[in-house]
Amino acid sequence: MTLTLTLLAIWLIFVLVLPKRGLGTIAQRLRQTKEGDRAFVFGPPAQLGDSVPALVAGEMALLVELGLPIYMWAWRAENLGRRLPNQGKAPQLPASLKASPAKSRQYTMPPMAWRREWEAALSERVDHAKTAGAPVAPTAAVLTVRTLGTFQLGEGENDLTSELLSHSVLCYLWLYLLSHAIVHPGAPIHRDMLADEGSPGLDREQQRARLRGRLRDLLDLKAAIAGCIEVSGEWVQFRPDGAAVDVVTLLGAADAWDRTVGLLPDEGVPAIEARMADYAGEYLPIWDELERRVTGGRGAGGELVRTVRLSTEHAYGRLLLRLARHHGARRDFARAVPLWEEVVRRDPERDDVVAQLIDAYRQTGQVDQARRLGTAHPLGRKKVE
Repeated sequence: MTLTLTLLAIWLIFVLVLPKRGLGTIAQRLRQTKEGDRAFVFGPPAQLGDSVPALVAGEMALLVELGLPIYMWAWRAENLGRRLPNQGKAPQLPASLKASPAKSRQYTMPPMAWRREWEAALSERVDHAKTAGAPVAPTAAVLTVRTLGTFQLGEGENDLTSELLSHSVLCYLWLYLLSHAIVHPGAPIHRDMLADEGSPGLDREQQRARLRGRLRDLLDLKAAIAGCIEVSGEWVQFRPDGAAVDVVTLLGAADAWDRTVGLLPDEGVPAIEARMADYAGEYLPIWDELERRVTGGRGAGGELVRTVRLSTEHAYGRLLLRLARHHGARRDFARAVPLWEEVVRRDPERDDVVAQLIDAYRQTGQVDQARRLGTAHPLGRKKVE
């Protein structure tokens, strides 16, 4: 009996106390979560259903994976992060998003053998490119990336989508780096963080070993795809300079036109309408299935993708509103009303837009519509100066 209880106690210690995943980035993840840069330390609990037993089962699975001490630290950090000001509010456009703030970070110096191995492989690849007479770095955008409502890669008339989709893990890393570059423009990501995203649950050495092989494979793909990835020592990042990415164009257009006032110039209306036409659906519809297959949803990539999705929705709404105000200023209510209606449908709390729409209804003789909208939104009766 005593032996049985002893073995049971040892088993419980292993299950409930010892962590089952690598801890190389735990300090940085906890710090980022407490500061509000992350919603979860290691990602949300598994979604097993909407019932209370299913939610408890998801938390228990996370508890077993992290171990009780780390689970409690993570729970405390997530609660502290949620209490910060402006948490839970919709993020602004990437142009307004702050890049990763400069912080003092401490990392364990990796063995120099890893650096020499990488530099030798890079030197060999560059020498081969020079011998073949091919330019090492392209000077113009050669890759077209469509991410809104679909996922397509193209180089001129060549479709490169299958080249990336046929390698699930490489595709996951490429899209993760793309999303990180959109949310944090110009900010690279450390190898340890990327290794933990691609191989959650393994120890640090295994994660780094796998990442080295995957980065090597990623840079061996077609030049147009590999050329977007830059590896510099311990830092990796997506360089959108050599690619035309629809979501980057949409966000940039929304930011640029939102700074203008009054009537649009002659090229403004067709330019905005062209960017609005690019918005064919949510950002990276393939992501959820890809993330489930590669990491089981245990990484933080889902948070990045959700941030970009929300930013693109807001960008589309801002373009709608800018175009509606232009037509309203020209007293062209036939074109302004459908745009204002769509803005109100997307964000019913915009009382200023509701007031403009009520006024437009009255100007076009739609008194009943104005009365119904004013009843549903009492604050919308106020005129916007």
